[in-house]
Order: sequence, then C-alpha cells, then structure tokens
Amino acid sequence: MCLVISCKQPDAQTVKSAKLKSLDLKGAKSFMIVPISDLGAKDVGDNLVLCKVKGDGSVEEVQAKDKEGIAYHYVPEQFFDAGEYVITRASDGFVYLISKTDGTAYDMSEIGVPAILRNNLGDSGNGRYEGRKSVFLDSQDRIYFIANSRVVRIDATDPEHVVAQFLTADQYRLSEVCEFCVSKNGDVLFSASVGNNSPISGEKLYLYKGVQGSTVIVSEQCRCLSFTGYDGEIYLQYIEPGPEGYQDDPMTLNKLTVGESGELSFTPIGTTGLTTWYSGGYQWLYLAQMIIVLGNANGQCPGVECIIYDNNTHTVSSSVRDYLTTGTNVDIVGDVDRYFIAKGNGSILKIDVLNPEPTTLLEAGTYDVGKLSPSGGFLAFSGVRLSDSKKVLGTIDVNNGNITVQNDNLNGDIIVLQKIVMD
Repeated sequence: MCLVISCKQPDAQTVKSAKLKSLDLKGAKSFMIVPISDLGAKDVGDNLVLCKVKGDGSVEEVQAKDKEGIAYHYVPEQFFDAGEYVITRASDGFVYLISKTDGTAYDMSEIGVPAILRNNLGDSGNGRYEGRKSVFLDSQDRIYFIANSRVVRIDATDPEHVVAQFLTADQYRLSEVCEFCVSKNGDVLFSASVGNNSPISGEKLYLYKGVQGSTVIVSEQCRCLSFTGYDGEIYLQYIEPGPEGYQDDPMTLNKLTVGESGELSFTPIGTTGLTTWYSGGYQWLYLAQMIIVLGNANGQCPGVECIIYDNNTHTVSSSVRDYLTTGTNVDIVGDVDRYFIAKGNGSILKIDVLNPEPTTLLEAGTYDVGKLSPSGGFLAFSGVRLSDSKKVLGTIDVNNGNITVQNDNLNGDIIVLQKIVMD
C-alpha cells in the first residue's frame, strides 16, 4: 500500500485540518520544550514554548507558521530526527514530516507517528536516558520507522512527490517492538508476534529483504540486541534456546548480510560483555563515530560501558566503569566523541571515549540538575539553583566549564525532545 503525502492543506469541507505550514529549524542542534511564566497564555500548550539550542550555546524560540503564513504557536510532544527531515507530533494528533532545509511541513497523520523502540529485550527502560534510534535511513535516503504496528518506508527525495509505503503485512504485530533496524540496502530486521501470540512472549525475529521484497524468519525466539552500524550494516547479538531454555549467552556480536540470492550470513565481530538475557534496560548513545551501550546498574551487566560499534577500528570493546554505578544517574547524553552524566548530587561528569576517566564539568552543590542536551561545544541543562530555589535553563561551555544562565524564570520542568544533525 502506497500513500502520497502532500504539504497542501485539505479543502474547506474537511472538519479538522492540519494547521502547521512551516517550522524554522535553521541553526538548531537540539530541541527542548521550555515552560516560561512570563509569556502569557497561548493557543496550544499554555506557557510552553518550543526552543532550539544552537551551536553557539544560545537558546531561541522556534518560529512556526500556519497555513495562512501567520505566526503559529506549535509545541510538539514527540520529535524524531530523519535525515533531511524531522518528524513531529503535537497534542492535536497531527503528525508532520518537516524539511530541515526550508521548514516545509507535510501532513503525514494518515501514516502515524513513529513507535519509540524499547531500550532492549522487552523492557522500555525508565525513560530518563537517550534511547535507541527509532527512525532509520537507507543509502537512498528513504526513511523507515514503525507506525500503527507496521514497518513504514517514506521516499521524500522529491519534495514535490513524497510517497509512503507499508512494507509489512497486517499479520505481524509490532505493537510491542523490541528490535528494529534497517540496513543501507533497505533490509529491515524487526521483532513481531503473529496471530494471537502475546506481543512479547510470542515474538520472533524477522527480516524484510529490501531487494527481494520478502520477509523471512531469522530466529524463532526474539532475545537479542541489534542495531545499524554507521557503515549501514545490521549487527546483532542473539541466541537460540537450548534444551533447558536460555542457559548459554555467548555475547557474540554478528554482522548480518543478505546475499544477491537472498541468503543470510552471520559474521562474528567480537564479544560485547552485554547479556541478551532480560535485564533492566540498557542506555544507548550515538556518537559521531561510535555507538555505545551502557549496562544498567540496577539490572544485568552493571556498570558496563560497551563500544559495540567503532567506525574507525571496526572492533568491539567493553569495560566496567565505576562512575556508572556510583550514585544516581539522573540523565546521560552523548555528543560527538564524549558523553555526559548528570548525577543525583547535582554534579555533571564529562567522559571522553578516548580517555574514559571522567572530568567534573559541574561541581555538586550548586544545582539540582534535571535534563541535559548537548549542542556542539555547549551542554544545555535544566535544574533548580540551590541558592534561591529558582528553576533555570543554562548552558555550559564543555571546554572550560563556564556557565551561562539563559533563563531563571521557568515555570516548570524542561522537556528535552531530540538532538538532531544539521548540515
């Protein structure tokens, strides 16, 4: 089934039509929703505003226009990076595909909003950390995600003719998706149950072969860890159950490839140190050349930092990091070749993946830190300033630790939506 998505607005007979025409994304590195008490009530979202954090550390309200070209207050609830586009959904239920180049908004509500991929193995995690990617691109820049329990592919390479296609049949239940990734050739690995099987216990691992256009079973049991490497290949760590169930967990990472005739092959890459047995969820960090998975201190693999994909060395490495298990981790985000941890005592740690000993970017005792959002050489953060109990939005220069308070008149908590890649 194919659908043509248009930026043109519905006719006057439509009872409820999409309002957003454009959204100014220029200069943005990440987005957040900021509650500011002195803005006055708006049409949507009351005192909430959508802001962008720019590469120089400045924070600006994002300008939106409605179908008449008039300024429009737009506050999305969900935000996904999708190559040359972003995908958003607001409380009114409308879903938009928005061009990063000129801000044009395409109404794709009929397709649906991308499903958020579970952090791992049937566990949705606690929602505090940057999770797994839910939207992928192939080598032709076609966009893939799961919506309404089906795999969707959108071809937006021609802005005048944006086409969406459902790749999987209704028989596959993808409502509780644990695994989903896409290769550069358009091969799609996904977990799903069939028929009346329960969404998790009845799941199997499938592969939609992009060239052949057919779906095959990869494993009768879905208990794995999978992702797409920056080389566009699918990698997975999975096991088949033995006579006594899941007793053996080799932790071997394999590269999955599809041959010209459609045959599947698995090439061992290395050992991750992460168990594929059910745990409390992993934290996923997508850096410039690396994909890092952090073991959950409250579940399996406590304190494990695993570089499961290195685009430079093509190796797998894992180590136990004390700073991941010491104290409470409030938020963890990654950027370029480093990641940041907001601790429960108010401190912020910076970890360079080439020199994993942490450095303290913000000392404890000044702020009660909430959310983090990296933006080039700056780290945006929200929290409570302990000296006067004011809720603030600030930025930190990650090179020298200098702090700039962008706003200390917040009326609620910051919501970080998405870090995005802009050319």
